[in-house]
Amino acid sequence: MIRAAAACSGGLLGRAGAALWCAATSRGFAAAGSAAAEPYKVGLIGLGRMGARMAPRLLDAGHDLVVNDSNGLAVERIREIGAQHPNGSVTVRDSPAALAATPGVGAVLTVLPDPASLTEVFTGARGLLAAPGGLRPSLFINISTVDPDTARRLAERVARAQLAPGAAPLTASGRPALLDAPATGGVAGAEGGALCFSVGAADAADIGAARPLLRVLGSHITHCGPVGAGSVAKLCNALVMSSTMVAVAEALALGKRLNLDPAVLTDVLLSGSGRSWVVEKNNPAPGVAADSPASNGYRPGQQVDQVREQLLMLIAAGERVHSPTPMAKFAEEQYRVLHDEGVGGKDFSAIYRYRYGSGCDNAEWKSGEQLFSSQIP
Repeated sequence: MIRAAAACSGGLLGRAGAALWCAATSRGFAAAGSAAAEPYKVGLIGLGRMGARMAPRLLDAGHDLVVNDSNGLAVERIREIGAQHPNGSVTVRDSPAALAATPGVGAVLTVLPDPASLTEVFTGARGLLAAPGGLRPSLFINISTVDPDTARRLAERVARAQLAPGAAPLTASGRPALLDAPATGGVAGAEGGALCFSVGAADAADIGAARPLLRVLGSHITHCGPVGAGSVAKLCNALVMSSTMVAVAEALALGKRLNLDPAVLTDVLLSGSGRSWVVEKNNPAPGVAADSPASNGYRPGQQVDQVREQLLMLIAAGERVHSPTPMAKFAEEQYRVLHDEGVGGKDFSAIYRYRYGSGCDNAEWKSGEQLFSSQIP
């Protein structure tokens, strides 16, 4: 059913954060409220490729959704799903502020493309923190990938906000709290409920409140420390993932030019120390892994531009704490080539096709004389 109610200076964590982490972290969540909660209304802001795949899973779990997105088509798709769903309903709000003022909403998930969008959703004139009469939800879970400073800054703003009279808080403190919980696993993980969450929380007990929701969407939850630590973990994971992709694409392209079949080289890598998620699950050579983006026209799981943005955030964080990031800078340079040539919307494994040129029948690409040509589709 549908209820449409609208027109449609320490390290990276900081000294205080690190101290709180050491004092309060509990990686196994043994004491963090693991009992399953009754379904309640969930706010969902961001109905793009990730958010649109999370919504049906939340409905399946019996949660009524209150949604907002600036893309009207995305809203309509979720509206149609809600109209036919037997377990939950979809209510549309025309602003984050209106969503946060909706009675019965206990938690809000944000799934947005960049730090600027997330900041606007929280602190803009019609943002969550501008909810008339105070906040109805107390638990805010950011699944977007942002830099740790943005995560901490927004968490501080949320902590100072006031709950609406009569709101029933889910947090341990009874006050609003923001968790940074960026996800790995991409579109396939969101669709299959197999996301992995790296969580930063000021109070480990709040993860107990968030855990039932995150378990609907994912298979692994790691408490990384205070707010901001989840973002640090996600960016570091992005570095390993993206640089591994560069190395694997380079190796497979070189092997192909030396008359070694990519499938054969993949088998060698999988049987030895070169084994990785990139080689096994997101192999950049078309035809090697049937379900990979490469075998489906590089349809994106994680877009080139998204990966590049994460690398830029990591490089900036490294500069702030004087930690060298030569690998991140090199990887970013390779993905920048794809961005500049207009293929930033493809899966990041497209670096094999568009940076190294293997897989193309053009003789110049095969000989390695031309790494990229905008005339070749």
